[in-house]
Amino acid sequence: MQNNSPAADGAAAESSGRPAAEIFDDFMELAADAVDATGTTGWTYADGSPWNPEAPDIAFNPAPCQKTADGAEQRFMQFGLLGPPADVDPREAREQMRAYMEERGYDLARSMDPPPGNKTKNTYIISANRSDGAFIDYGANDGEQRLNLRSECSDHPSLRRQVSAQTR
Repeated sequence: MQNNSPAADGAAAESSGRPAAEIFDDFMELAADAVDATGTTGWTYADGSPWNPEAPDIAFNPAPCQKTADGAEQRFMQFGLLGPPADVDPREAREQMRAYMEERGYDLARSMDPPPGNKTKNTYIISANRSDGAFIDYGANDGEQRLNLRSECSDHPSLRRQVSAQTR
């Protein structure tokens, strides 16, 4: 997943200090909630396997966010999903996602319309983040939807190893 979040570009995200198990559970809930907000079913991972937040084999190798002022490394979990075309116009789908993000307390990071004349993939994009580093990037066009999701950042030591339903 391309990481366009301000925290990844150097803006300071607050470290939650929460353990991996709590972040994992909340991240799965965040992802399921974002998918539900699209109003469509049939979402998959990039490899084509079906999205299922209850799947026992979901595992993350947390990646670095940044270092805290005292030098502790913060880490996060991330993944992307592909979905079928929205039931509404792609621009309207983006606006629905904007409303969802605002309701959930995310700060808008970017909103982009497709360039004029781009008929094959008129992708409307919206991205938003929270102060803890959580990030949602959504795109919709006539052929598909996509969600790139990132959990909050934490400097808890449990994020230095693989995190899954089995390890929490």
